[in-house]
Amino acid sequence: MAISVINPGFFHLGYSFDFPPYHNEQYRDENEIKQLRWKHSVMFNRRAYVGNVEMTSYDGTVETLSDSIFKSRTNKFDSFSKDRRIDVAVGDGEDITALAHYADMLLQFKQTTLYIINCSGASEFLEGTYKFKGVDNSASICTTSFGIAWANKHGCFFFDGREVKDLFIKRGLKRIKPDTWTAFASSTIRVGFFPNENQIVFINDDGDWFIHDLVTNSFVKGDGRVSTADKTNLVSAWDGLLLLGYGATTLSVSPLKATSNSTTGASSSLEIITRELDADTPNVEKKWKNVYVTYRYADNLKLYYKGVSAEGEIGWTEIVQGGGAREFSDDTTWSTTGFKIGVTAFTMQIKIVSNGAVPYNFEVNDITFVYRTKVVK
Repeated sequence: MAISVINPGFFHLGYSFDFPPYHNEQYRDENEIKQLRWKHSVMFNRRAYVGNVEMTSYDGTVETLSDSIFKSRTNKFDSFSKDRRIDVAVGDGEDITALAHYADMLLQFKQTTLYIINCSGASEFLEGTYKFKGVDNSASICTTSFGIAWANKHGCFFFDGREVKDLFIKRGLKRIKPDTWTAFASSTIRVGFFPNENQIVFINDDGDWFIHDLVTNSFVKGDGRVSTADKTNLVSAWDGLLLLGYGATTLSVSPLKATSNSTTGASSSLEIITRELDADTPNVEKKWKNVYVTYRYADNLKLYYKGVSAEGEIGWTEIVQGGGAREFSDDTTWSTTGFKIGVTAFTMQIKIVSNGAVPYNFEVNDITFVYRTKVVK
């Protein structure tokens, strides 16, 4: 590696080059950058990638390049030049709002659009463009053990190094209603990761959150789980704790937990809803006889069913045993209780809701249906 361009009588010290020097060729400083300031950055492949920059050229000219990325020289994270500029979409009316990386892919977020840039070779190239997958704030992105997660007003998304997935869609069905998410995402969404539980949390300004489990691919919603005060982005500490700072005048930092923050607390707004089940025969009616729930630490619960029959939709109907008793118990060991349905329908759903204070450690292990397929005549 040369330290200066060799030109007798014209030595230019202080710049390093990745290419051999050219004999008797004078150094040209058109690519020199005196100062580079940026809003967003990531570091991988032994380089720094910075985006949405303010550049001061060698002649003192100042430019704002809100949709450009610059990469540093290898192992020289503060060394930039104009010939190391990456442009995948310029002049589109959007600014770079965040940068992230996973494997050899660089994710460039703008307000509306996501661009995935392949950085595996000597030069970068555009791998994919995704409309309506952008973010307004870098707090809406986090890195997990399996990829990059982020959220915007259109939904929650995940990139695993190969494809972009919509976390709301499972088996071709959308599990969160658009109205529910629109109300939740009306403010800034902060995204974080619980490494021990392999769960992603989405928090809004009101302190409500959604938790997505990467193992079970399920969602849980919690109301008022954190403070409604002004909040920072979520930060993953070295020991795996997920930290959130809040407070308008005095900053307080607290670790978050995916489970209840109290060992004696309870919930009075519990609601668990299964997906719509059709037993792989959505066009055939079934006699739904019973449902069995395996649980522990249960108390003050109600059970409802909902379905679609030949006569139309069956609204939420409470399931009770003889005498109106709801035979949930608060045993500390796993218990299985059967509830009679006795309804003919194409599809079936079950909902468990609180009828008072539900213990914080209430758990459901499985829900099993007993049904008989009716003969098609």
